[in-house]
Amino acid sequence: PDPTSIHRRIPSELSAIALRAIEKAPRRRYQTARELADDLDAFLNHRPVHARKAGLLRRMQRFAQREPWQAALVIVLCLAELRSQRIDKLLEQATMKMALGAQDTMALLQQAAALDPGHPDTIGIIVWARSEQGPALSLDELEQLIEPADLVADEQLRLRAWVLAQLGRKEEAAAIEAELAPVSTAVGAFYSGLNWLSRGHSKRDEAAFRAAADGFEVAALMTPRRRPLYLNKLAHALGHVGDATRREKIAAVLHRSWPDSASQQYWSYFAEKDSNRARARTRLQRALQLRRDHAVLLYNLGVSYSKSKQYQKAVAPLEQAIARNPNFAAAHANLALAWFHTGKHAEALASVDKAIALDHNNADLHANRGQFLLAMKRVPEARQAHEQALSLEPAQPIALAGVAYLLHSTQGATACATFCREQLDQGRVCEELYRFLVMSRTQERRYQDAVKAADEGLALFGDSAWLHIRRAHAIKHLDRAAAIADGRRAVELAPTLAEAHETKGQMLSHGTASPELLEESLVAFEQQIQLAPGTGKAYLNAAVVLMRLGRSDESLEKMRQVVARVPTWARGHENLGALLLDLGHLDQAIAALDAGLQQAPTNPGIRFRYAFALHRLATDGARRSWHFPGALSAVAPCAAGGLLATFRDGLYHLDMDVAAATP
Repeated sequence: PDPTSIHRRIPSELSAIALRAIEKAPRRRYQTARELADDLDAFLNHRPVHARKAGLLRRMQRFAQREPWQAALVIVLCLAELRSQRIDKLLEQATMKMALGAQDTMALLQQAAALDPGHPDTIGIIVWARSEQGPALSLDELEQLIEPADLVADEQLRLRAWVLAQLGRKEEAAAIEAELAPVSTAVGAFYSGLNWLSRGHSKRDEAAFRAAADGFEVAALMTPRRRPLYLNKLAHALGHVGDATRREKIAAVLHRSWPDSASQQYWSYFAEKDSNRARARTRLQRALQLRRDHAVLLYNLGVSYSKSKQYQKAVAPLEQAIARNPNFAAAHANLALAWFHTGKHAEALASVDKAIALDHNNADLHANRGQFLLAMKRVPEARQAHEQALSLEPAQPIALAGVAYLLHSTQGATACATFCREQLDQGRVCEELYRFLVMSRTQERRYQDAVKAADEGLALFGDSAWLHIRRAHAIKHLDRAAAIADGRRAVELAPTLAEAHETKGQMLSHGTASPELLEESLVAFEQQIQLAPGTGKAYLNAAVVLMRLGRSDESLEKMRQVVARVPTWARGHENLGALLLDLGHLDQAIAALDAGLQQAPTNPGIRFRYAFALHRLATDGARRSWHFPGALSAVAPCAAGGLLATFRDGLYHLDMDVAAATP
């Protein structure tokens, strides 16, 4: 034994000299008495000695010589642990890829199965992968998988019921599930969680994701090591559940337990990406420090920026992800969305076409392509893209909304409402259809039906800012207080949605409003301007309220900002001209209305105001009479077109007969 283990005060150099002197192997001892004397003399004179303690490798060799059976056992255990860690790593990589819809996961799973054909976690992930990506596993293939595995009867039955359900034999699957007792093993709980996770993805059902999370949590708690795979899948399931507290708790466990693992940092991000986006992005950046060139991590960083509406920042990491993996369909799809929101529609269309080439049967991609084509005013191609999406997934919400929009814009509100009602009655229930249905019924002036449809949608989808917006515009004709309540609720639900603040302001200022309500509506419109500074309508809304409050100078400034922001918007020039006309600035009013006529030469409202301004200028005693012909030429098309005796545009009411503009 080492002398220092007997008495701690023995110097390590003296211990090394003694151990070398009594080495079993002659070639390792001092070869002469002089060598021993020299080392002892060096020790006594505080000089370095030649003897050295045995290193780790030498000590292991000695242990193997002394205890050969125990050494063999240690080696076997170490190899088993290395193999287990390798399997866990392969399963983590496969599940991470599957979470992003990648199709090349089976190669990783086959590597894991080759290392240990009977590994229960590998079997579960293979069944899950086949259920997600197809083709579904057959019963014969399942038997081959579980034959080498040491699974209890409950675990085998869960797998059989799961596979039977995938094969469409739901009655047999239900009969097996009815006989199953509550999960009693970690593997059984893991299989249950995977089954529910698969159902959640196929049906987009939060209750299924919640059940999956429960299964994975039970599996993790029943495993002494709290396997990272179980916690990763728990984070995956919770990423689809609106339980922020639970998600953050799991993310904290992953972050604390494996701070230097890129995979665990990724799943921490996944658990927190909706509840705490800033902290989740920090987790992702930490993972990127550990794995700089990982395409999946770069992809998620881009998605994180997109969800924060930082689309310009999203482009670079998404392009880097594609550079590392050109076949990354999800990266192409999200890059398309980033391009679209930055106004680069051609680039968006090119990116989504690349995504479709890689994943042709993805209905979401075809639906997005339809939306891009609509923005580019390529209506026939947009209709074709939406039809392709609906042929793949009849209830695809974006495609249904696209078809409803096309019907509304080409055939009117009634056709749109009929389509929405038919689709909902056929069980294709989505929030977007309810939005269009409520809007169309409102435009048909069927306000009771519109409110009823909005209430039906709110009962199905819970509080939705957009449904409250649509309901507010319908119910304002029936109950103004309820409309104001809907507008305020929309802002509470979506404080960063410009349309919610606009609706709140419109409901507050609708009809005869008190100064207090007008002031509150002005605050709402100012908030709309901050959220959507490039929208001329936001400035117009604020200008109208300022005029009603008697703050004409501020109103005029807002109107000028309208035409400065959107110089091609005819209505902006019209309302600026109307305000200038009301304030008596006739020359400026005529110039503004003339600019409006350049954008919309046949607009009856602008022509009428232009004629009225010319008439006032002509009848002013200090003005010249040569404006009469211009007034006549401006108003003649309006009179011929049957313009109402009193022109109303919802903002200003000019009580003036058409005949009065004609001397």
